[in-house]
Amino acid sequence: VRVIASRWPIFKLLADLQKAVGAVEMSCDDVEHPSLDWSEWRARVHSFVEKVPPWLDGASGSDIVPEEYNEAVSDAQGVVWKASSSAIAEGRSIADWTALCSFG
Repeated sequence: VRVIASRWPIFKLLADLQKAVGAVEMSCDDVEHPSLDWSEWRARVHSFVEKVPPWLDGASGSDIVPEEYNEAVSDAQGVVWKASSSAIAEGRSIADWTALCSFG
């Protein structure tokens, strides 16, 4: 929600509401995954939201692509792949492991 909230005001309201009710409690930090660290993923998303939208809007004063952009895009590609992967780890597909986190 924080990524969407950076571009659409209605989602900013939702992100603020989630923060007020303890969005960390609704995270997947404690959900097992053989190849994803959900708390690290969430931290990268938060870093992305802080740096990238101002850069896209030209408000950062620099044309240099923020490191947070490349890191988050790379991780996001991995999460998308994992959400559809039929590779098996510990007896279940990576897609099934990924689906355990509905709030990823």
